[in-house]
Amino acid sequence: MCYIEIVRKSKEIYEHLARVYFDSSRNKKKNNPQSKLVFRNLLKLGIVVIVCLIAVVAVIIFWQKPEPKSQHALVLESNPNKIDYDFTEAKEEAAIFDLSDMNLLGFKTLEFRLRKSNYQDNLHMRIELISQYGEESQIYVKHIPTRWRKFKTDLSEFKDISDWSRMRQLAFVLEEWNAQEKKGAVYIDNVYFLK
Repeated sequence: MCYIEIVRKSKEIYEHLARVYFDSSRNKKKNNPQSKLVFRNLLKLGIVVIVCLIAVVAVIIFWQKPEPKSQHALVLESNPNKIDYDFTEAKEEAAIFDLSDMNLLGFKTLEFRLRKSNYQDNLHMRIELISQYGEESQIYVKHIPTRWRKFKTDLSEFKDISDWSRMRQLAFVLEEWNAQEKKGAVYIDNVYFLK
């Protein structure tokens, strides 16, 4: 009898110890501050990754060519144009936009974006407007950057144009004497007139 009782008691003790051990290990897992810290850090990392992905998507969407904000805009060109220049063969290169008797009365601003390909080149560009009456006027844009930059100029700066009702052409001209390097490229984008 004594032997059976000892075995029974030892079995009860073993079961009791097992319950205590398993309960304490469950409680440790539930109340373990280190596991909570790991979970919080993973949650924070997930939030940062999601925010970064949203930011990248937003940049991609909004990095598209900006449309004129004014409803009174006349878009000449919304796709990039490239002027390749090689001043070992030519003295000037140009991108010319035919305005086809366009009426620019009431328009106040010419806006466009420029960038150059050659980082070392120091470029200036002549912007020229010509009316159907033979009036020509020009201004210069200095220090064209290697990254896209928006340029805005008042049409009033084209002082030799008196009649804006019939315009013939707009030209972006690179001249040999206004370039430090002999070869390169300039890109022109989003050319429009604003009222």
